[in-house]
Amino acid sequence: MLTVDEIRHFLKNCDVKKEIIDLLLLLFPSGSFIEYLSFFKEAVEKPATLRKVVTQFEIESGIGVVSHIAIVARELLSFNNFQMFTRDYIRRCGDLVELFVKTRFVSKLPLCSPNKSLGANVRIMQKQYNNLIPKELLDTLCSFDNSIYRRAKHEFIGKETKLFNVSDAVAVTFIVLRLCQKIEDISKSL
Repeated sequence: MLTVDEIRHFLKNCDVKKEIIDLLLLLFPSGSFIEYLSFFKEAVEKPATLRKVVTQFEIESGIGVVSHIAIVARELLSFNNFQMFTRDYIRRCGDLVELFVKTRFVSKLPLCSPNKSLGANVRIMQKQYNNLIPKELLDTLCSFDNSIYRRAKHEFIGKETKLFNVSDAVAVTFIVLRLCQKIEDISKSL
């Protein structure tokens, strides 16, 4: 059994960015990500297997957003050069988290709005609904928005330098899957 530090070291050696590793290990505490390490490694080496990974997670979690992620992965993988589209993939995965927050919380939390960004809705929830939604989830959503999603939406760099690599994209897939699973669970109790 690997420790959290060993998993962190493994992900770092796969060239996953620190902020992505931190979020991943926050969402998969106590080394629970270990059961996905073989899927992670396979998807990094052969991005076309990402659909299989997503499908496996869907079977285990039973949440509907997974099929949307599989569609996004299939579309971007059809370009045969996934490395060229990692920022787009991560942005579209973030769009799914934003959509999930809006569809699960906006109708139940009147101050949230479908016209506001993920970050704006999370800030409203932190101030007005922190007694209904766990602080851990709100902090994780805020961190996801600040360190990953907003960067994927708004930071553009030259063709020679990539904002995100394939390892980052695969790790973000697991982050988004777990985030959506947590959002779904909490929205049912509201």
